Amino acid sequence: MRKWVIWVSASALYVLVNFHRFAMGVISDQLMAAFAIAAVGLGGLSSLYFYLYALLQMPAGILADTWGPRRTITASAVIMAAGSFVFGVAPDLTTAYVGRFLIGVGVAAVFVNILKLLADWFPPRYFATMTGLTTTVGFLGGFAAGGPFAHVVEAIGWRWGFHGVGILTAVIALGCFWLIRDRPAPLPAAEESPILGSLWVVLKTPETWPVFFAKFGIAGTYLAFFALWGPPYLMQVYGMTRPEAGSLIGLGVLGFVAGGTVIGFLSDRLFEQRKLPLLLGGCCYALFWIGPAANLLPASRLGLYFFAFGFFGSSLLLCLSCIKEQQPERVGVAIATVNAGGFLGAAVLQVLLGFILDLNWQGAMREGARLYPPAAFAWAFRVCLLLMGVAIVSILWIREGPAGLPSPAKRSDDSPAP
Repeated sequence: MRKWVIWVSASALYVLVNFHRFAMGVISDQLMAAFAIAAVGLGGLSSLYFYLYALLQMPAGILADTWGPRRTITASAVIMAAGSFVFGVAPDLTTAYVGRFLIGVGVAAVFVNILKLLADWFPPRYFATMTGLTTTVGFLGGFAAGGPFAHVVEAIGWRWGFHGVGILTAVIALGCFWLIRDRPAPLPAAEESPILGSLWVVLKTPETWPVFFAKFGIAGTYLAFFALWGPPYLMQVYGMTRPEAGSLIGLGVLGFVAGGTVIGFLSDRLFEQRKLPLLLGGCCYALFWIGPAANLLPASRLGLYFFAFGFFGSSLLLCLSCIKEQQPERVGVAIATVNAGGFLGAAVLQVLLGFILDLNWQGAMREGARLYPPAAFAWAFRVCLLLMGVAIVSILWIREGPAGLPSPAKRSDDSPAP
């Protein structure tokens, strides 16, 4: 029972991590108007979250292995709350960057520390399933950042919305401090490993890098679209209202939620491996990029399209299971390294796509925000399609299990990880 209380407490905060990850998209035009910025400027403001997330993944893994998830997650929540308030009151772009910086620092360590809790509290054979379930719960925050937050923005404005999120984050911080415990039993001192040594081993291990670049491509493209450029694309190319565009983005997030649970379960129980379901899911996800890249999305079936788009995008979660099983003695640092790849991809792509949009801007404006033609979005999304080709090649190079041995998913061991 204790492990479920701990998981629920930490996952509640992960909901807000995902809210901040996706919230910028539905208010993109208002931010461009409020701070007088173009697409590349909006990309820079949004991508600060992802740059910090990527940069701080290794420190997050170190904190997971040393300071412990309880203190790390609680401190993260406090910083997130402060960032929400600062961003909500920002009178200028500089202050908005400060708020976004604090949010980025606060969210960076949460997921890695949840995975550390899963590794210590749950049997190894359930790791992929629990990772998918955690994502299922957490990505409800991404769904809330779509249609529901769009309605909040229309009713009270985006600034008051961020104030409310800040209050909720502070409440969750108290719950995490009181309820989370790091592991079922103290770890013997003899089992501790030097952190810098672990990091060096992770970086020099050849098996690390195919997993890293697979997550770079899949997560980077998914977050570039669903967390930022998807809503303006739908509003400007398809003429949707903010709530309509937000609802479609929410369906993409729900698809990710469903896919994370289903694909994780199939990986654990049916395939009993990681590489094949990751490859199949990655290939299907890549095919869905053809629509945005060619401006050929089926307007009459956008809801189903976006749900399936997110469903197959969730295959990226198997990258975390791959690296966890390859390097079981360095779980925190290894997962943090690979997780950084996905958010580095998102950070780079959000700015790069904004740059491409600005290159193809034809001078149209509406209420202080730039309007981009369909061809501009198509050129931007072709970069995503190209990057997915790189990700699929990387998946082909992934080796299962430690040092290429059979995947630990095939073991029937139900005992908690050491």
